[in-house]
Amino acid sequence: MAKIDRMLVGESLVGEGNEVAHIDLILGPDELKALVEDKFVDSLRATAASWLAEQLTADDLVLAYYPIGNYLPAVTPGRVFVGQFFLTSDYEGKLALAEQFWQTDDAGWQARFLDEWAITYVFQGTFEQALGPDQAEPPPGRVVYQRDGIIIYQIGDPMGLPGS
Repeated sequence: MAKIDRMLVGESLVGEGNEVAHIDLILGPDELKALVEDKFVDSLRATAASWLAEQLTADDLVLAYYPIGNYLPAVTPGRVFVGQFFLTSDYEGKLALAEQFWQTDDAGWQARFLDEWAITYVFQGTFEQALGPDQAEPPPGRVVYQRDGIIIYQIGDPMGLPGS
């Protein structure tokens, strides 16, 4: 039998319409697989995503960096600002904007960005925190989830009332 001595990663979408499943296939030695798996979604992020799924509607738009943005559509009814590269229009541009969001110290720019794109939730985990400075200002919004280093902000007025 042949020995797998390098990392092989595959990705597939299976199904059609609203019944699509995303499958990642990772083959290779355990020590290499651990490096790749740690870069995706661990149990802490999965728990936060499950909590978020209970809050979202199909109209919500979540800002998260690529690893979690790639995962959220599989477990939530909402949409993501940047997710799968082949399902995100202007992927490179949106990825750059997401990075700028966490790297800027301009709270006014952040607020305008969130408003312009009608983003309703911001997911800030380890990937997002790694993009910004150590003492970055939190995104404008209300903390609705905070556990194990992951913070989720709700943006705007949750009741949809004027003046948010």
